[in-house]
Amino acid sequence: MSKKAISCLSLQQLSQNSFIAGTSKGIATIDLPANRIKLNPLAFLQNHKASGNFITFLFKDFKGNWWLFPWRNGIWTADSDFKKFTQLFNNFLFENGKPKPLVIADAAEDADHNVWMADLDEGIIFYNRKTHTFSKPFEKGLGSKYTCLQVIYFRKNCYSFSGNKILKWNVDTVHLQIIDLPAHMDRPISSMAMDSSGRLWVATGKGLVVYDFKTNSYERFTTADGLVTNNMDGTLYCRDNGIMIFGSPYYLLSFNPDQMLASLDKKPGLQFEGAIVNGKPILLDSSTEMKFNHNQNNFIFKWAVTDYNNPFNNHYSYLLQGADKNWHDNGSRGQLNFANLSPGKYVLLFKGKNSNEIDTGSVLKYQFEILPPFWQTWWFLSLVGLSVLLIFYFFYRYRIQQALNLEKLRNKISLDLHDDIGSTLSSISILSEMAIRQNKEAATTAMLREIKENSISLMDKMDDIVWSINPENDSIENLFLRIKTFATRLFEAKEIAYRIEIENNLRKVKLPMQNRQNIYLIMKEAINNLVKYSDCTEAEINVGLMGDKLNIVIQDNGKGFDKKNIVSGNGIHSMNKRTQEMDANLEIKASEGKGTMIILSLKIK
Repeated sequence: MSKKAISCLSLQQLSQNSFIAGTSKGIATIDLPANRIKLNPLAFLQNHKASGNFITFLFKDFKGNWWLFPWRNGIWTADSDFKKFTQLFNNFLFENGKPKPLVIADAAEDADHNVWMADLDEGIIFYNRKTHTFSKPFEKGLGSKYTCLQVIYFRKNCYSFSGNKILKWNVDTVHLQIIDLPAHMDRPISSMAMDSSGRLWVATGKGLVVYDFKTNSYERFTTADGLVTNNMDGTLYCRDNGIMIFGSPYYLLSFNPDQMLASLDKKPGLQFEGAIVNGKPILLDSSTEMKFNHNQNNFIFKWAVTDYNNPFNNHYSYLLQGADKNWHDNGSRGQLNFANLSPGKYVLLFKGKNSNEIDTGSVLKYQFEILPPFWQTWWFLSLVGLSVLLIFYFFYRYRIQQALNLEKLRNKISLDLHDDIGSTLSSISILSEMAIRQNKEAATTAMLREIKENSISLMDKMDDIVWSINPENDSIENLFLRIKTFATRLFEAKEIAYRIEIENNLRKVKLPMQNRQNIYLIMKEAINNLVKYSDCTEAEINVGLMGDKLNIVIQDNGKGFDKKNIVSGNGIHSMNKRTQEMDANLEIKASEGKGTMIILSLKIK
């Protein structure tokens, strides 16, 4: 068997010059002075499972017994001479009806001699020495499956990690604490180790992070501090003398934790480097507020972190007071550009960090004002505002006067129509009635009767016109009250059972005078036709508002008619014409023997 094909996964010291290793081919004993390796292939484990002698980790407990963790072959123990092997536990889970053996990557024994193990698939496994039982103490909080690569026992606490989260728990209370790395350090963890002062060092994909449990604070070291690379994929180890070792497949690193942390006490400085306004450099004075004309509105500000170990990786940020709630990250460039700034007062704050994310601790403040042009000054705007108010006032007075003039005109027309035409037509009616009584000839009587009827009809129509233009009748309530009065009189005279429903929400509807007149005359014509020609016993009028449409429905249960044989009489032509004037819709539904329905729909603007 070639020794080159063997991989070492775990190493434990037996004496000053000898070690025992868990390998991919079993257990190896290493004698350094003799430069000799003795391999125990653990054939019985290989017979038990093909990869059974692939030992991922091993350690010696307080009794002198060895704990072995073969790859997916459960948990085993052996005596000090590796002659007697016992399997303590195999699995918790089953897959496809078969046991899924554990694959332990690391283990630690606490002061009570209980054993805490980190499993690649199932997280933290706990062995209770008193009850000789195995359990998964954090299954409820973390789930049945999560990855843990390492477990450390230090002063009554255990530490592990899963992904980019640090796990800490007290071995007595088994209370779990999950610690998240800060956002700028948040990368997957590959290894961790506790230094002699109780600080936790963590190797991540973004450098070496140290967490101080006393101050609950983080620090991070990167290539700017001498690391070979920020992607620290390897193993951390703390020696008895306090020196920490980091090993990777490509290099070995050692450092003193106290000395590294001492280098962080010095904070970097921060200073202005100048400003440019409209292409011309200016001298910054942070003690006073500088003023600029409205056309001086293009600015470039420059500031610097005075740490030159790795200046290209220093970080800069800024905040504009009054406009920003959070600081803006400006990357690795201490320069800020503003173009076409509006007039007003500005307060800018600047800060920075060095390449190790160490804050400067100080903030630079610069305040300035861009003066408005004269057309934006308060006195000019006040003058414009006063002028606008005067214009609106005179326009308002003009509209009021026009409305008063129109009101007077409407009153005069109403009065003239009533007094002149009304009185004249009344006289015609009276004279016609007298002629009928005095003249006995049938032809004359018929002619005079027609004169009377036409006069009465003309008076009714004139009364409708006068009513519609009278300003006292502008309310839509008055419109439908008049319709209701007119319809009731006709229906009761013809002994027609009727129902008239007008929704209360129509009070808010406003209609122009012309539309009110057209609606009134259309409904009057429809009601007249219903009474004269339908031979109905029941009639119904419904007026309602649906969305932005006024809907009027007039229907009866009369004899109806065939719409194909409809003629231009009965006022239908007049109704259609008035509907078109209002840009409304008139629909007549009728068939012989099934009554008639007239629907008028008008959009309310």
